[in-house]
Amino acid sequence: MITTICSVCGETGTPGRVYCQHCGGVLVQQDESGKADAGKGGKGTPEFVVGSRTPSHGKPSRKPSPLWGFFSQVFLLFKRLFFWGLLAALVAALIPPSQESASRAPIPGISGLSNPRIPLQGVFTIAEVTKATLLEGLINENLKKFGTVTWSSRLSFVSPPQWQGSRVIISQGQATYFLDLSYDGIPIYFSETFRIGGESRHWFLIPESGSIGRLPLSEPFLPLLTPFIASTATPFDKELEMISHAESLELLPGKVVFSMQ
Repeated sequence: MITTICSVCGETGTPGRVYCQHCGGVLVQQDESGKADAGKGGKGTPEFVVGSRTPSHGKPSRKPSPLWGFFSQVFLLFKRLFFWGLLAALVAALIPPSQESASRAPIPGISGLSNPRIPLQGVFTIAEVTKATLLEGLINENLKKFGTVTWSSRLSFVSPPQWQGSRVIISQGQATYFLDLSYDGIPIYFSETFRIGGESRHWFLIPESGSIGRLPLSEPFLPLLTPFIASTATPFDKELEMISHAESLELLPGKVVFSMQ
């Protein structure tokens, strides 16, 4: 009678297998006298079964550790959370920011002015004598008419962003500037909120918060946003410089009250 025995551990193997399922050693066939059967190979080697798996270096394959399986599941979960979080952030960045205070009724005599810079200059003339009021609507008419900024790219294969519009919303003690651009037809919305800092003749704007679309930007990112926002206000550098040297300055809902005397 022919039996299959492991050449390493001596355990009886299953007929038809090549390697021992206990230790991975090579199985050999023996007759009742204990001599190895040469099989079809004729050299004392076992007959290989088609379709059997040969472990590398004659060692049995190891089952994965349960702990490794746990960590792989955790990694997969975090990878999915990161993907969906990034997708949600991109969607939020493409949604226009909230503008609840922008629903003020248009002020008669301001909307649709052919040259809104003339009444703007008149406000600064009044401020030389007494307190003057600069209305939010007049600021936005000037931004609409003269606030366009264009960019150029030094690389021919890179398209510069396209200007879409800007506006400001003034509330108690702070002002929010909104900037709309597009890049390759994709709308991009920026906003930044400032409060007034400083003292008489030395006023400046302090960034408080910002956003790209509905995606809020934390404080560490504001130093990257503020210079870009400031660069889009260059058509009104002269007026901003004059306001920064005002004797008194106050932000009220829908208007700026200041005096140069």
